[in-house]
Amino acid sequence: MDLHPALSMPINVKDWFTITPKAGLRETWYNKSLEDDGNLRNNSQGRLMPDVEVALRGPQMERVFPLKEERNLKHTIIPEVKYTYIPPKDQHEIPFFDPVDYIPPQDSFTFSITNWLYLYTPKKTFRLAKVRIEQTYHAHFHKRTSTTKRPFTDLLIDVDTDILHKVTLDTQVRYSVYGEGITAWDTQARLTRSIFRLKGSYHYQKEPGERFAILEPGISVGPVDLWGAVRYDLKNHYQREREIKLLYTGACWSITLDYLHIDNRGTGTGTEKKISFFITLKGIGTVGRGK
Repeated sequence: MDLHPALSMPINVKDWFTITPKAGLRETWYNKSLEDDGNLRNNSQGRLMPDVEVALRGPQMERVFPLKEERNLKHTIIPEVKYTYIPPKDQHEIPFFDPVDYIPPQDSFTFSITNWLYLYTPKKTFRLAKVRIEQTYHAHFHKRTSTTKRPFTDLLIDVDTDILHKVTLDTQVRYSVYGEGITAWDTQARLTRSIFRLKGSYHYQKEPGERFAILEPGISVGPVDLWGAVRYDLKNHYQREREIKLLYTGACWSITLDYLHIDNRGTGTGTEKKISFFITLKGIGTVGRGK
């Protein structure tokens, strides 16, 4: 069970800046523990971790460029600086199933600039693109508890476009500032038609040398959402993952039923089949069980 309540309050400073402090407390309970020999034991335990975040956004700058036929192009630039702190915590006895099971320490500053492009016509407003450039500086990189030995992360360039009708194209590229070139590339194309949607993705990771193609069809009827995914390994030429997820969303809660099939050929761990059930209370946390 994982609960992560948090409190935040935006503070406007003379219509120029917005300061948003945020404080959270994450409590995670496990009914098993990981022993030194790598085996799981029926020994329940909990993990309590605080986290603090302060975001400074602004000033927002924008300009409108007149075009032909009573159309206008609006360009908006929004800078942001965010500080995040998570204290180090001994987590070696916690079994790892998903990213929630290991929370790395953080003492970092994230700098970003977001560009928005809108097209205004006499009848309608179109969002053309969002371009975000982001980088993080780890102030704790020199400490022994740090998971990274470099102060700066890769430069992130995120381009999200809505130029085609009901088609969204999103590309994220990570570029090393230490002369290692492109370290990651993700592209997603999403098509929406009525209650149906289809998403196709390409994923590249330089380390550990991953290349995947992902196809995700879905359908939404009222509060019920049915979603599936097939993940194909382009490097080794086989179907790596298959997943089916059913989600029911209420006013302030949701229920998720998930089936995941993972082919781990080449890793020596065999095929995995997981069935998970989760109840999520919005703004508080998630309770669930997987097998």
